[in-house]
Formats: sequence, structure tokens, C-alpha cells
Amino acid sequence: MKFTVALLCAVLLQHIGPCCSFAQTPYASSGQQDADYVASDAVRVDRVQWWYQANNNSNAATAEITVSNQTDKQIKRIDFNVVATDSSGLVLESEGFAIKKLVVTDTMAPHSRKTFNFDQAFVNRNVADLDVNNAIVEYDNGSIEILTKKR
Repeated sequence: MKFTVALLCAVLLQHIGPCCSFAQTPYASSGQQDADYVASDAVRVDRVQWWYQANNNSNAATAEITVSNQTDKQIKRIDFNVVATDSSGLVLESEGFAIKKLVVTDTMAPHSRKTFNFDQAFVNRNVADLDVNNAIVEYDNGSIEILTKKR
């Protein structure tokens, strides 16, 4: 699993591009930057697929992120475990690699950018575009911004 995480990080660094103007947008909670998280650069991708499926334990879930790039046809998938929430929100973790927020932008409609903060509302699946038990959020021709937990 550590190799998979390292591979994802390498892919993210490989595809960083200057075309994403929101790359350094910090995670904000109630207007304040979350000191425990830092924004990585946005990655230009051709498809972002976000899966969320609740487990029997209400504080546990599984998630996977699929990132593909049409140029080199690379497709990478990372599975994450969801850590129980607290006042700071939900954190996806995989061998120490954590994601706090996903920002997905449709390049054909840049003003329709959608942000998914992993907060209690998300845990309860009360967010638009999500089904009650399972969720698939998929965008073609978009970009993804990943905020990682500071070590």
C-alpha cells in the first residue's frame, strides 16, 4: 500500500500544471485556514471519479479516487479508509496519506466548480449528488485539488 501511495504522489507531481489558477487555495473552515492541512497543486485530469460507500459502522466508510490522464493513458486508483469525524471534519487516510478536501472543476464550465468538504453533512450523506447508501461523483474534463494533512 505504501508503494501505491508513493506512486500516486509521483503521478500527482508529474501532472502538475500552471493552468490551474486555484492550485494554492488553502482549506478553509468558517473562513479560517485549517492549520493542519496544506494545499497541493491542482492536477489536470480527464476524469475524476469519486466513490463513497458506507459500511456497517456509521463512523467508517471506504472511498476510492480514480484519476486518469488522456495524454499517457495512466489510470491510478487509491483506496482510503475514512477516519471518524470530529469538529474538524472527516479525513480520508491511506498509510499516512490524508485527504481533507476535493475540489473538482469542469473545464467546459469553470464557474461550476464543486467542492466536497468532508464534514458531518457529508458523513450523513445529505449533500447534493449523493445517494443515500452509495455515491458516485464523476466529472469528465476536470481538475482535482487535493489538500493533504501536514506531517
